[in-house]
Amino acid sequence: MKSQAVAKMARQHNAVAAERIVREELQSSKRAASHDIKAAERLAALEATSEALAELRHTKIQHC
Repeated sequence: MKSQAVAKMARQHNAVAAERIVREELQSSKRAASHDIKAAERLAALEATSEALAELRHTKIQHC
């Protein structure tokens, strides 16, 4: 849940603004906030990739 919220902030604003928000709201260090932003971005990309692969698989099954 945390990573989804952080990824959404990074998409809506930018990584620097999201990092500042994470530092302030979660009382994290700059290093920890930066790590949280990067991890959230990777998880968001992984979710998008997973959804795309599932859609591709579904499309291939329909054509068989």
